[in-house]
Formats: sequence, structure tokens, C-alpha cells
Amino acid sequence: MTNEITRKTKRVVMRKNILFITFVVIGLTLITTDLRAQTATPTPADQAGNFGGYTVASSIEFGVRGLAFDGSDEKFRSDLNYRPGFRIWDSSFTISPVDGKGKLFDTLQIKTSGWGADPSGFIRVGMDKTGAYRFDATVRQIKLINRVSNLALGYHPSDTDRTLGDFDVTLFPEREEFRLRFGMSFNKTNGDRGSSTRTRDVFPMVESLKSDAGDLRAGFDTKLAGFKLTFTGGLRRFDDFGKFVINSRQVGVAGSCFFGICISPTDINFINRLERRNPSSGDTEYGIFTMNRTFAERLDLTGRFIYSQTNNKFSILENLNYDGQIRLPSGVTSPALFVDNNFFDISGRSKRPQSRGDLGLTYAATEKIRFSNTFTFDQFTSFGDSNYYESVTARVQSTGLPYTGGLPQPPPNLDTRTLYWRQHNLKRFTNTVEGDFQVSKQFSFSLGYRYTHRAVVIGLRNQPVKDLLNRPVAAPTFEVDEEENSANIFLFGAKIKPTSNWTIYAKAETGSADNAFVRLANHDYTNVNVKSNLNYGKFTFHMSGSIRNNENPSRTANYTNSSGAITLPAFDIIADVKSRLLSTYVDYVPDPRWTISTGYTYSYLSSKTDTVVPLSLNAAQPPNPTGNLGFLRGFSEFYMKDNYFFVDLSGQPTNRVSFYASYRYNNDKGQGSRAATLMERFLSSYPFKSHTPEFRLAFKLTRNLDWNLGYQYNRYDEKLQFGYFPYNELSNTNVIPANATYPTNQNYRAHMPYTSLRFYFGGGAADR
Repeated sequence: MTNEITRKTKRVVMRKNILFITFVVIGLTLITTDLRAQTATPTPADQAGNFGGYTVASSIEFGVRGLAFDGSDEKFRSDLNYRPGFRIWDSSFTISPVDGKGKLFDTLQIKTSGWGADPSGFIRVGMDKTGAYRFDATVRQIKLINRVSNLALGYHPSDTDRTLGDFDVTLFPEREEFRLRFGMSFNKTNGDRGSSTRTRDVFPMVESLKSDAGDLRAGFDTKLAGFKLTFTGGLRRFDDFGKFVINSRQVGVAGSCFFGICISPTDINFINRLERRNPSSGDTEYGIFTMNRTFAERLDLTGRFIYSQTNNKFSILENLNYDGQIRLPSGVTSPALFVDNNFFDISGRSKRPQSRGDLGLTYAATEKIRFSNTFTFDQFTSFGDSNYYESVTARVQSTGLPYTGGLPQPPPNLDTRTLYWRQHNLKRFTNTVEGDFQVSKQFSFSLGYRYTHRAVVIGLRNQPVKDLLNRPVAAPTFEVDEEENSANIFLFGAKIKPTSNWTIYAKAETGSADNAFVRLANHDYTNVNVKSNLNYGKFTFHMSGSIRNNENPSRTANYTNSSGAITLPAFDIIADVKSRLLSTYVDYVPDPRWTISTGYTYSYLSSKTDTVVPLSLNAAQPPNPTGNLGFLRGFSEFYMKDNYFFVDLSGQPTNRVSFYASYRYNNDKGQGSRAATLMERFLSSYPFKSHTPEFRLAFKLTRNLDWNLGYQYNRYDEKLQFGYFPYNELSNTNVIPANATYPTNQNYRAHMPYTSLRFYFGGGAADR
């Protein structure tokens, strides 16, 4: 009954919006028509848009959007975030001197779109004076909402506002001999974002975001001894003042129920209060130098050098009060405790100098043969230290007495202090040799080879100063790991013209590539891309396809229990990722006033990798014949099988009427009917369907007024297959139970009619 009332209410709201839109349009049309009938014809000396020697052209678009909605508002707002109501859509303002030369500027242009109303909008300002300067400014605003509740149990929603701006001035923009550049940028983010924290259990919490970054830069362009030289230097400052809070008593995931299933209800833990502040601030100083010169129109030399240094300071202050089981050092019992205070104070610094150099040579041996060589060197050192302090005051729940950690005399508190130091060095150089050969007008190809060598050094030092339970302090630990590897890649490209109106492009890469930070072993890959363009009469046919295979090997460590016995021996892991893409579309232009486009794209992606799954099983499970070992060798798979189709039609049947119609269809079948039956096998995808038809009509009512009318429909359906099940049913088996519950799919339907009036003023109206 409630759903029916809601649907009726939404239909009434939609009808009221449509009626309001209709009355507004009719009223403005009548007013404009009446004004047009009473306006006198301007004299030649008073041309529309000419004011005091300047030509002014401007327009502004007012409108109303309606919304009739049914389904998941969280998913709709995460996808589109459109709201009903009044809007100021696009506007523009251009002013320029009649003779093309002004005292302060030659052209001033201001454009806005969606500012303050839609999920994203921008304001752009451009102003220039020939021979003196050019000024460009852009400010963008993005409102991002992510409330997907069927992933991560809905713990990680976000509602953020982000504002970005860029301001650039160029002095003497037309002079190649010497010109100056100045600029600044800013990036501000505010809002809330969901997160989680873990003691023994997992607890949802809210993060208040507040970050600010600013950039100042200056540079010049010049020509010297035939070289084109540029230099840009700058300073970037960033601050992050995020804060995490839990203000009231909250139960963890283990004692919670989701989709009607309670997970281990006997293992209940509570957080009563949490506040965590982790401010960080720093700066980056950088310089970029480039040079280019062509010798005798045969040899081209290009170079670039970049240097930057980032300095960062951070701290973490956390005050936590909770009760339940807590995790303590190995060999210490973990009774049910009430933790009056768990206090963390962590502070540290880091520095990251980095330099990169590129040098390229291209030599035209003949008109049909060209060779090139590009050398790149990249290195950085990232190092820092931190001071970690933790203090715990706790009571045993069963007795109410202070928790002593097994010591004969209760200490005033249980605390620890540890000093950490880390360093990560990377040096890498890459050399690419290529040859381009023009065999004929119909066929050309290129061959190339890329060699990469990398050296990585990771160093760490941990020095305990005080133990959590006031036991003897362990000796400092040191560790240094060094690794070097090389990668070889072969390149191929071709261009074929079977006919004068048909061109085929092909490109392929195969070999091995490295990773700078993860999985130090090289990964083997093969990429193939083919594209075809054919013009036939009034038709244009486009077709493209790509094949990408990526195998990334690695190896686990031995997994041991508290006594040091190996419970899961080390084994090789291979992350195998494959993607296939086929896209084709056709453009048909029977007449300059008509355009039809249609196309289809198929995207396939599969990711398969070995994993290690932590499970506490009482029964024996292969490959662990003794059982209760805690870790199993698992396997993870992800699939995407997306079918995308579109058709667009635009036309102008008369001088006063134009229209646009489109239809979009998506169908990702994901993993299909396959489902995981064992806990150590992850089988996932994101299957969904969506339909998005839309049409727009534009009527030129008068020289100064356009009426736009449109409608968009969005239908979204998903069918996720991530199962949730009672935790205690897995105490003696790793088989996923038959009563596994799937999350609620976030489907929705949205009708979005809209209408607007666009007014033209000044020269813009006269020129229409």
C-alpha cells in the first residue's frame, strides 16, 4: 500500500512539473511576441549589439527539469544525481571592438554551463589582446555521490563537493623569440565519506573530508641558436585535514545482520566512541625543461628533463573506547575486555626527490625511410620515518578488575613506542628503437624494439622503545632487499590503403613489462589493435578491435601458525587478465540537414588469479589434510561481457525546427549462470542492463528566442550474485550453504522531461 501511495505521489509531482513547464513556456512566448510587435526598427546608426564601439553577443538559457522516479534513489544519484526544479543551463557573453582593436582587450568571452544546479558545471573566461597578452581561466564544480549499498555492505558511501580552478596568463603570446607564462591552480574537496576500522571486529565510521591544494607556476618559451626552449617552474602546496568519528555505541559487523542473515551473533564487539584525526601537509617543488630542434629538415632532436621534490609531514591521533575481544601480541591471552582508553599518537615525515629525462632522435634517411631512438631515464628515492606510540587502559569484563596482561602487578597502563624508518629507491632506463618504412602509397609499416632495465632497493628499520606489556624490549630489526630485472618488448605497426577511400591501421606489442611498486616480477603481455575507416558515398564505416593478454607472475610466502609450523607452503601465483574489444559504427549523411549514426561495441574482460584465503576450518580440507590450518589456497575470477548499442538521429526539417533523438542500450552478462560453491573460490561480476532513450526539439520562435523541449528515460536493472550467509554455518565446512542470500539489487526507473528558453542579446541575435 505504501509503495502504491508513493508511486501515485510521484506521478502527481511529475504532472505538476509538466504543467508548470508548459505555462512558463506559453507565457514567455506571448511576452516575447508582444514585445517584438511593439519594438521599433533600429536605425543603421543603432545596430543591435553595437555599444560604444564594441560588439556584444550573449545568450542565456533558463529551464525546468521534471523527475518521475521509482526504485533505488541511492543508485540513481550515484549514476546521474539529477534533481527536479528550475535551472540556468548554458550562458555565454562575448564582447569585442567593432574594428577588432581595443585599448584593454580585443576579445572577452565568458561561458558557463550547469553551474550550481547540475552534478557538474564550469565557468570559463578568455581575454586577449594581440601582441600583449592572453588570459584563460576555468573553474569547475563537481558534486559526487556514491551510495552503492550492495558492495562492501554499504559501508563506503560518499557525498563530496569538489571545486577546481586554473588561471593562466601568457605575455607576448605571438612572439616565438620570447614569451612569458604565469599560472595558478587550486583544488578543494569537502564532504563525507564512509569508511571502516578494525579492532577484532569491523566497524563502519564516517570520514569528514577537507583537503586543499594550490599550485603556483611560471615559465618562458624562447628560441636560441635554432633551438626551441621552454622552462616551467612551480610550487604545489597541499593540506589534508580529514577526521574519522564514531559518536555513539555501535556493534561490529560480526554482531550485525545484513539482508536477513546474522553473522556470528555470539561474537559481539562494540565501539562506544572513536575520534581519529590524521592531518597531513606538504609541498612539491618542480621544474620542467624541454628543447627541440630540426637540422637540415632531416634530423629532429627533442629532449625533456623533469625534477621534483615532495616533502610531507603527517600525524595520526586516535582515541578509542570499546568492549569485547581484542587482539594482543602472540602468546598473550585475549579475554573479554572493556577498553576505557586506547590512544594512538603517530607522527612522521617523508621526502621524495624524483628526476626524469627523455631524449629523442628522429632521422629521415630518405623520403620513405625514417629511424628514431628514444631514451628515458627515471629515478626516485622515497624515504621517511615515524614515531608510533600506543597506550591501552582496560578492565576484564567478568571481574571489573584492571587488565594486567598476565603481569603480577598491574601497570598504570599498557603502552608501547616504536620508531620506524623506510626507504624505497627506483632506477630505471628505457630505450626504444623504431623504423618506419613507406613501401608504397598503399602500404607502410614500422618495426621497433624497447628495452627496460630496473633496479629496486627497499630498506627498513624497526626499533621498539617500550613493549605493550612492559616486557623486555626486543632488539631493533633491519632489512634490505635489492632486485634487478630487465624487460624486452617488440613493436609492430602497419598502414594499408586497399583503395583511396579505405584505410586500415594495425598495431601490436608483445614482450614483458615491469611494475614500479607491486609484484616486482615482470608481467608478460601481448596487445593487438586494428582499426578500419571506409568512406563510401554518403556513408562512413568505422571498425576497430583489440586483443590484450596480460600474465603477471608472483609467489606467496610460507604461511605459519603461532608455533612456527608451515600451514600453507609457498606457491606460484599468476594473475591472468584478458580483454577483447570489438567496435563498429556507421555514419550516414544523406543531406547536410540530416545525420544518422549507429553502432555496436562488445567488451570482454576476464581476470583470474590464485589467492590465499584465511579460514578457520575444523574439518580437513585439501590441500590441508590435517584441518584447522586457517589458510586455504583459493582462486578468484571476475568477468565482464558487455554489449553496447546506440543509434543517433539529428535533423533540421525547417529553418525554425531542429531535433535530436538517441537510444542507448547496455547489457553486461557478467559471469552468466556460473556460481561459486566453495568459500575459497571467488566468482564475481557486475551484470546489468540499461536503456536510455532521449529526444530533444528546438524551435526558433523569434530572432531572440529559442524554445527547447526534451525527454530522457533511464532504466537500470542489475542482478548481482554475491552471496551472504551465516558465519557459524562454516565452522565445519568450506562449502557455501544453499541458503546463501543475495543482496538487494539497486534497480530504478527515471523519467526526466525538461524544457528551456534560450534568449539571445546583442550581436548574437542580429547574426542569427
